[in-house]
Amino acid sequence: MGRNNLTESMRWWGRFCGLVMLTALLAGCGSSSAPATTPATVITRPTYHFALTIAANWTIVDEHDDATASIPYSIDIQRLNVQPGPMISSLHLEVIRTSAPGISAQIAEYTKSNSYHVIMLNGVRAYVTPPQIFYLSPPTLAPGQSLLPAATPHDGDPNTYTHTDYAIPTATYLYTLYTEAVAGDNAQADLAEMVQSLTITP
Repeated sequence: MGRNNLTESMRWWGRFCGLVMLTALLAGCGSSSAPATTPATVITRPTYHFALTIAANWTIVDEHDDATASIPYSIDIQRLNVQPGPMISSLHLEVIRTSAPGISAQIAEYTKSNSYHVIMLNGVRAYVTPPQIFYLSPPTLAPGQSLLPAATPHDGDPNTYTHTDYAIPTATYLYTLYTEAVAGDNAQADLAEMVQSLTITP
């Protein structure tokens, strides 16, 4: 092979290798940048007579099922693709047997307590507390400063989360549910939709 042919072959081979490396690099960049996504999902639990729609980009992180227990079922749902922090917006649901010790008295308390008000949730009476705002971490206070009134958590404070309790008593089970929305997480609408989707089935 002549010198010119050898040089041209080397140049061609160099261009080919460079193109392969560039293609691999671009493919790698494209595959690593997309966050995980999940569609909205309806879950049904016939044993415990309920259905719930999990919002898009939320996922089950824990689920417990023990038909012999006083609290036979519980589920924890959290938001995906959030910045690391001390807490993640979440929904927690427990199914409690009404025959369990103390539950009848607890249900009676819902009707008497000023902490709860009544709403209708898909045709079923539910008891709900006003949203409560808590600090994610204790604020730094000046010497002698109290949490009241100036340092009390308030809506819009980025170092807070909002907690809301729900209770749905039926003849067989008491469904207790709470939501926790971290400030700035834009989770309130999704949490409200999931609560509204909870359907007690025959």
